[in-house]
Amino acid sequence: MTSTIHTPLKRWLITLGAKQEVSWYRSLSGDKEPLTVQIGKRIITFQPDVIWERAGSTIIFDLALNDGLRSIVGEITLAALSRKVAKVLIVTDYEDKKISTAVSMLSTLYERSKELKWGADHISVKNLSDAKKKIYTYLNKGDWVW
Repeated sequence: MTSTIHTPLKRWLITLGAKQEVSWYRSLSGDKEPLTVQIGKRIITFQPDVIWERAGSTIIFDLALNDGLRSIVGEITLAALSRKVAKVLIVTDYEDKKISTAVSMLSTLYERSKELKWGADHISVKNLSDAKKKIYTYLNKGDWVW
């Protein structure tokens, strides 16, 4: 089942990133420009919902609104293996202590190994309005929006 807030939230995040004052800021859909994971000759790509880049740092948003634990763990792991992502933000429209704990554990692991400079976080939202408020507050505290 597809969440009714997925597409409007994705559009809002892309627009929010593009509106930032810093001219070297890129905000795009992972559908248009997937990230590459390469280890030796083995290569795969993955498409996060939203990608923001500035000054060599990348934050990705995974709108895991109906995704389960395995999918979320996989997205964070692919982001870390890409060695291009500094931060992963997982957004769900449900609360799940197991997911929050797994995101926190992977954040610690990948921060220590320096594969995710700023780790990963989980934000649980109720609806589109709640999502915009919580995500904006989070990004503002982290100096990702001004």
